Amino acid sequence: MIQQLSLYGDLILWLRDFAARSLTQHAPATSEGEFRDRIDAEIRRWFAAPQEDLLGYAPRDIIWRELRDEKNPIPPDKVADMGVDDCPLCIAMRDDAHEHAESWSWTYCPEDHVMEQFDPEGSEAYWSEQLADPVRPSPPRPFTLAQHSHLQLLRYTKHNLLHGEVVAEELVEMSERWVAALVDNAGLADEAPSSLLIKLRDMDSGVYNVDTLYVLARSREDAEHIGSMKERWRADEVCILPPEDLDNALGGDERGFWLVMLWWD
Repeated sequence: MIQQLSLYGDLILWLRDFAARSLTQHAPATSEGEFRDRIDAEIRRWFAAPQEDLLGYAPRDIIWRELRDEKNPIPPDKVADMGVDDCPLCIAMRDDAHEHAESWSWTYCPEDHVMEQFDPEGSEAYWSEQLADPVRPSPPRPFTLAQHSHLQLLRYTKHNLLHGEVVAEELVEMSERWVAALVDNAGLADEAPSSLLIKLRDMDSGVYNVDTLYVLARSREDAEHIGSMKERWRADEVCILPPEDLDNALGGDERGFWLVMLWWD
């Protein structure tokens, strides 16, 4: 990230100098240095100005926090905007955010990266490499074809801070703790889910738009261990449901499994 930031800074300075030279040709009475000073002032104003897309923060606030490896706190007046669904996980998240707003954070992640616009060939090559099916060692236990397919979907998933490749690898390593896992959208365990087909809407864009990992754990201890990966996997929220709360969601099951749901904003 430091290299990206430094190169974007170099680009800003190059564009400033280019603009100053070009403007001088059209207004020779004003020197290149004067135009450069004016552009510098505008750049400083942009860095210092609060922006709605940044929840009222200025760009410089976000940049300095990232350089310090700090999180972006959610302003108290923005907490009410979190989560639009009425699923139990969303409701729990909203309630917790109202009570403990200081412990919640967010990450600025625009839909399109600047490299996709100005270097589409490089961007296509990068994502082809990221989504390629690598040669993997044999898993600790054999998976069914269905489970293998869902693990592959998880590996392909990149949703904000959810890096599916890492999560899938570590799930495989602890596969003795769970019987099934899939990645989808929040609400699968609800009686009246909504927006579950958003992934279908975005699929032809090359995006698997999902935000929640569901893991059916063998025991409470296993569920708590998987849930404890929240920080390591950089999930925003974790919810664990006991067997007695899963009858409707699982269509009836007597094996006593626990459900772990990890959600990424």
